[in-house]
Amino acid sequence: MTNNFKIKLGQGSFGAVYKGELLSGCPVAVKILNASKGNGEDFINEVASISRTSHINVVTLLGFCFEGHKKALIYEFMHNGSLEKFIYNKELEAAPSLSWDNLWQISLGIARGLEYLHKGCNTRILHFDIKPHNILLDEDFCPKISDFGLAKVCPRKESIVSMSDARGTIGYVAPEVWNRNFGGISHKSDVYSYGMMLLEMVGGRKNINVEASHTSEIYFPHWVYSRLEQGGDLRPDKVIATEENEIARRMTVVGLWCVQTFPKDRPTMSRVRDMLEGNMDSIEMPPKPVLSSPTRSVSSSVVKRSLGSENDSSETYVVAENATITVTSCISRYQNGSYQNGSYHRYNAQSCNKSSTTTNSNNTSTTMPPHAGFLSPAPSPSQVPTFLSPSPLSPLIIPIKTPTLVSGNQQFRMRKVYIGIAIVIGIIALLTCAIICGFKYNRLPKSDLDTETSLQENGAPTLQRYKFSEIKKMTKSFIEKLGEGSFGVVYKGESNGCPVAVKILNASKQNDKGFINEVSSISRTSHVNVVQLLGFCFEGSNKALIYEFMANGSLDKFIYNKELENSRLLSWDNLCQIAIGIARGLEYLHRGCNTQILHFDIKPHNILLDENFCPKVSDFGLAKLSSRKESTIHMSDQRGTTGYKAPEVCNRHLGRVSHKSDVYSYGMMLLEMVGGRKNIDPEAGGSELYFPYWIYNRLDEGNVLKLDKVLTTEENEIAKRMSLVGLWCVQTIPLDRPTMSEVIDMLEGKISLEIPPKPVLS
Repeated sequence: MTNNFKIKLGQGSFGAVYKGELLSGCPVAVKILNASKGNGEDFINEVASISRTSHINVVTLLGFCFEGHKKALIYEFMHNGSLEKFIYNKELEAAPSLSWDNLWQISLGIARGLEYLHKGCNTRILHFDIKPHNILLDEDFCPKISDFGLAKVCPRKESIVSMSDARGTIGYVAPEVWNRNFGGISHKSDVYSYGMMLLEMVGGRKNINVEASHTSEIYFPHWVYSRLEQGGDLRPDKVIATEENEIARRMTVVGLWCVQTFPKDRPTMSRVRDMLEGNMDSIEMPPKPVLSSPTRSVSSSVVKRSLGSENDSSETYVVAENATITVTSCISRYQNGSYQNGSYHRYNAQSCNKSSTTTNSNNTSTTMPPHAGFLSPAPSPSQVPTFLSPSPLSPLIIPIKTPTLVSGNQQFRMRKVYIGIAIVIGIIALLTCAIICGFKYNRLPKSDLDTETSLQENGAPTLQRYKFSEIKKMTKSFIEKLGEGSFGVVYKGESNGCPVAVKILNASKQNDKGFINEVSSISRTSHVNVVQLLGFCFEGSNKALIYEFMANGSLDKFIYNKELENSRLLSWDNLCQIAIGIARGLEYLHRGCNTQILHFDIKPHNILLDENFCPKVSDFGLAKLSSRKESTIHMSDQRGTTGYKAPEVCNRHLGRVSHKSDVYSYGMMLLEMVGGRKNIDPEAGGSELYFPYWIYNRLDEGNVLKLDKVLTTEENEIAKRMSLVGLWCVQTIPLDRPTMSEVIDMLEGKISLEIPPKPVLS
């Protein structure tokens, strides 16, 4: 694959990356991990986290190798390499570099990728190593987040995560990662790293500058803030036009907000995206970021400096507290040197041996490196030694290796064993699955092989395949029916103790196509607002799809079920949150997924609700995959459900079929959620026959308040906003409809809404 590792693409802390080529001729990047301690955990981290993702701004993992001590990860190939070489590579200074618009688009793409990892992915993923080196650029300079070796997967319900070790790269590590006194570790830690990287993109230099002579220049955010405050050029090496200066200033201000010392003062990645897409007038200037710890002056004290501790530099210490010492005047009176003027990080450390224990959870076990200066009041050292680091950028100058002081060596051996066991179990499971799947594949009849081939040609990833006998056992012979649609019946089942929904498809040629559509499209997705496909069955005429179970069923029973008319279970706030969730799911399918997916059957029946009423887009039987570069698609057939189908799907004279066709269906569903009735009412007459007319007339007359029995002012505002958004979505001409991104902004109140033109009959 790599032609004996002929072309080296780069080198990282965990190994080297080589260019390779698959049998299909597709270029790939092969990351060979070093055979050293910690890489077992790094390997598991990377595979476990990135395999849960599917996003245009997250690099795609294609496969892996685990053979003894040899470990490799195979990724999609990124033609333009990493971002770092474009923002501070001196060799490129004279060559064409990235324009400010390119830099802005890249920063926006990275923000979208992080937003997806934090709140869009089925499982929340914190990266902990965001930096230019880990941002890869494809042939179109679309950024992709890579290197998940330090990532942490955590439940979406947890806002704060627990970590026994500090992780990240010096200069990008958030203050709370090394000192919990600043706040809990959360997704805001990634925001800090992103902010520091954003400032580097603007300043065109690394955030660590060893040649800088003044404190304000050493601490990078201070350097950027001062230039911004004084109106100086952020890139003195380049001539910046007025429009470019606007982009540079916006990126700078956003970066400074992201590197605020306390996590609570930093924006979320959703807010970062909004700020980057907005204008300067809507963004306030942030407070000046402070150095990571308080500053104390010792200008009148006499101190001595030596390398390492007075005894053994490899001795284990417990770091008890930290601060910043400012040396304003220094006279060299010692043979081992003196400190230059400037700021230094101070570490108070208590010497311990390896069998010592500590009860203070804030203390961190570490080994003092030889480059840490030793400081003590003259004439004799104190009982608690103090260490100084000449780098005030991040107190993480000390590599944290041992999580606790209790039986350190034994604990590492145990962790190594656990990691080894986890990998072995995983590999055995994969091999078993491969053998079983291979055995089943060889026994498949020709019709089944055709379907298998179609799935492979459509790029569907490998899913768990079940025999029909297993499906019968899973559903207890189809005892509990959950619902029925045009393609088949859905039953409740159980797999490995977890409830699942089993969709049994009717036997027809059309359903064969729907089956291929559904598997090939939904298996490419991973989003909190898209239902998760767990497996499938294709055995002769027996076809089934196994999905995660949704406790609250479909949305339709909550918005126009006559039994619920007198007691609406969903509040207006619930309805609005559900509408926003569906919009996010569709936005992901249209622009966030690696392959653009058009659904073509958005309606309440196909929106499922979990136990927390989180909505999930389901039923991809009519979906169509298309290249992200294509704005319109070609279709020979009409697809969709009457009442939700966009006009252009039936009549091409009204416009081309595109993602705007899903927007129309979404709009009609949104109006149903407000009106509490189906959009087709055979008993209605005149202007009420066309559902958008009925809504528009009530809105025009100010009667939207009467859609429900009693509405508060706030509820009325929500109902009116949802109505207006719905009416914008069902505009007859596709060009007049908003994108799903704009729909989200409208529903969240970020865009002021005007009454749209009255929609015409389709």
